[in-house]
Amino acid sequence: MKKIKLCFLTIIIMFISLSSINAVSDLSIFDLGYSENIYKFSEDKDINLPFIRVSGERMEIDKDINKSGFSFARNISVLNRLTGIQILSSSDSVRVTGNLEYGVIMAPTVIIDGTIDKSVLIISKNITISKDAIIKEDLLCSTSNIQVIGNVEGSILGTIGKIDVLGNISQDLRANINEITLGENSNINGNIYLISTNENINISAKYPNATINIIEESNGIDIWNIIRTSLIFALIYLLLSNKTSYIKNGLNKVISYWKTTAIFGFGSILLFPLIVIAIIFLSVIGLGIVTVPFSIVYGGFMFIAFILSTFIVGSIMCEYISEKYNDKIKGIWDKLILAFCIMLVLNLVTFIPIIGYTLSVAICILSVGVLFTSLFKKIKE
Repeated sequence: MKKIKLCFLTIIIMFISLSSINAVSDLSIFDLGYSENIYKFSEDKDINLPFIRVSGERMEIDKDINKSGFSFARNISVLNRLTGIQILSSSDSVRVTGNLEYGVIMAPTVIIDGTIDKSVLIISKNITISKDAIIKEDLLCSTSNIQVIGNVEGSILGTIGKIDVLGNISQDLRANINEITLGENSNINGNIYLISTNENINISAKYPNATINIIEESNGIDIWNIIRTSLIFALIYLLLSNKTSYIKNGLNKVISYWKTTAIFGFGSILLFPLIVIAIIFLSVIGLGIVTVPFSIVYGGFMFIAFILSTFIVGSIMCEYISEKYNDKIKGIWDKLILAFCIMLVLNLVTFIPIIGYTLSVAICILSVGVLFTSLFKKIKE
C-alpha cells in the first residue's frame, strides 16, 4: 500500500514539475502555453496538437476543445465542453460546470457541477458531486471525503475516507472505506462491497445484501514486515553478487556514467507527462501498433524501477562499500549483515516524518537512473 501511495505522490510531483514548462517549449509536437496570471482559453489560438497549459493563478477553460491535453493552475474552471482525454491538475481546486468526456483530475478540492460523458479518475482530499452533476460511467477515486448529491450512472470505485450518499449510484459501490452516511433519498442500485477498519459501519437496514469486510487496523510501522523484506533483499543480493556479475557490472556502469544516471533518473520524472500525452496523441492518429508495445515496455520498466527501488539502490550501495572496504568485509556473513543493514535503513527512511515521502521519491528517481544505466550502457574499457 505504501508503494501505491508513493506512485500517486510521484505522479503528482511529475505534473507539478510542469510549472517550469517554458524550459522545454521547443518541443514542437506539443502546443504549449504558460501564463503567470489568469489564463482564458477563449483568448488562446486554435489548438491543433496535444496541448499543455500552465498558469500561476486561475485558469478558465471557456471554449470548446476537442484535443487531448494537460492543464495546471492554482484554480481551474471548466466552463465549456472538452472532448478527448483531459488531465487537470491544481494546487487548490478544480470545478467542472461544463462537459468533460474523459478525465483525470488531481486537486485538493474537486467539484463536479456538469456532465462527464465517460469514466473519470479523481485524486483529491474533498470531492463533491453536486445536485445537477451527471457522471455517465464510472467514478474512480482516492479521497478523504466525497459527497454524492447528483447522479453517478456507473459505479464508484476506490479508496475513500468518508462518503455521504445523498443522490443516486446506478451501479456498484466498491471501496476501501472508513465511514459511510446514507441520506433519505439515496439510492444504490448495484452491489455494495466495502472494506473497512470501522466496526461500526452498518447499512443493513437499507441494503441488507451489502457486503462489508471488516479488517484489523494497522497501527504504526509493521517492523517485522520491514525486517523480513530487508532480509529477503539481502539474501537475493548475496546470491546475485556471488553467482553473477550483474551487480558488479551495474556499479561500474553507474560510476562511469554517473551523469547519465542522474539525468535519466530526473528526466524520467520530469518528462513523464509529455511521454504520456505523446503516446495518447500517436494512438489517436492511428499509430497504436507502435505505442502499445512501447507503453507496455516503458510501463514495465518504470514499474520494476519503482517497486524494486530499495533493492536496486541498496544493491549498488552494498557492492560499492564491499569493494571499497574489501579488507574488512571478507566473508559471506559480513556481506549479508552489510546488505541487511543497508536494505533496512532504506526501508525505514520512508517512514521519517515530513521528509519520508521526499526520500522515497529520491530513492525511486535514483533507481530509475541506475536501472537504465545498468541495462543500456556498455562498460567503458
